[in-house]
Amino acid sequence: MRLWVFAFLERASHIQATTFAVTCWQIWEARNDARNDRDCLQPSRLANNILVYVDSIVKFCSNSSPTKRCVSPPKSHWSPPPVSTSCVNVDAAVFQSENLVGWGAVVRDHRGAVQLAGHGTVQGSLGPEAAEALAVRQTMEITRENGIRKIVLASDCLSLILKI
Repeated sequence: MRLWVFAFLERASHIQATTFAVTCWQIWEARNDARNDRDCLQPSRLANNILVYVDSIVKFCSNSSPTKRCVSPPKSHWSPPPVSTSCVNVDAAVFQSENLVGWGAVVRDHRGAVQLAGHGTVQGSLGPEAAEALAVRQTMEITRENGIRKIVLASDCLSLILKI
């Protein structure tokens, strides 16, 4: 097994090696959760988490960079939601040169365990606040579809949060 892994990594592209590493890490985390009697992710959620991590890494490392962003003071640390409530963190970015909006979300329980993650892109030109609103809407749809009803919403776009 070890020889196969090293052989693969030797000839793998950067993205293939990244995907492999993230996949191993996520599987190891899920294994530890199961072993320690913590909530286990369904395989589809595990796969979705892997896709979100890899997509985020690829976008971060690409030449495209967000040109606009909602600004609010940074929070010093993550605060867990009350027991039986999920914390939904959303974010969006506007890529003007590509005429594209990207969004991502992570849903965590009161212990910080990831329950759900999602991401997407939408073709078109939106302002930062509208892009963040799109992220919230898309995230509310996937949380509802997955039976997550009691939430606390977190976003770095203070102007949108104040409107909600």
